[in-house]
Amino acid sequence: MIEIKNLKFHQYTICTNILENENTGIYCPHEDVVKQLLLILSGINYSNECFYKNKILFDDEKYFQERIYMDCEKKYVHTLLDNIIQNLIATKYHKVFHQDLFKKYVKELLIRCEGKFDIEYNFNNNGNQLVNLALALAIYAFRILYHPFSYIQDTKKIEYLKNEIKEKRGNLIGIDSLKKYTGIFDKLIILANNQVIEIKEPNTKFLVIFEIDEETISDLNLESILLYRSIHNINNIIIQDLLTKEQKKKLNHNKERIKEISIYDLEDYI
Repeated sequence: MIEIKNLKFHQYTICTNILENENTGIYCPHEDVVKQLLLILSGINYSNECFYKNKILFDDEKYFQERIYMDCEKKYVHTLLDNIIQNLIATKYHKVFHQDLFKKYVKELLIRCEGKFDIEYNFNNNGNQLVNLALALAIYAFRILYHPFSYIQDTKKIEYLKNEIKEKRGNLIGIDSLKKYTGIFDKLIILANNQVIEIKEPNTKFLVIFEIDEETISDLNLESILLYRSIHNINNIIIQDLLTKEQKKKLNHNKERIKEISIYDLEDYI
């Protein structure tokens, strides 16, 4: 388990746990913020507020043995020869690499069609992300992945990979879009302006209430179920869909404009 204890990071204070047997997503409208946070949580960049098995995870050899970090927009692989990759993973990174699983992904995702072959493979951006994910999912370790789908446009391949990620639990993923990653996560951490939003049940429904006044918020005790208040318009709020019949009746009486959304729609409001 990764423990984050009051990490002061940009304008945020983050305090949460990340379980190794769950899939956790981190989203922020500012992509560089997500990348910087993943570099801390992978133990590459320094922090004394992040722990793995009660030890500071920065530069911790035991932690490095049990996790992999991959920026899926970078180029790591210039071959599809699984024997060469297996030797590299075993000797340099000391990880278990499942060759048959990697070959399966290469076939199922048609990776050989995603570039040109001369002395080595030169993958296009789409192919590079596909081979990175094939590699990551074929390694037995806790995976920390940055932007796995940012170049992939084929919806069938995305759905295939989403199913594989769900099946092979133990992924911490920095994402560039909420909507593209629906259905993957057990928990979402959203860095929204000055607020950290943590959702442990991403399938929960939420409501946007537009142009609601402070008096109504107070009278109906909506603060208790408030998720987010728009920085662009403080009278637009997002709440959990836990309204009582009496609260719904009063909102309808006031003719408040209400829209039901999922947490994955939140990127449209932050």
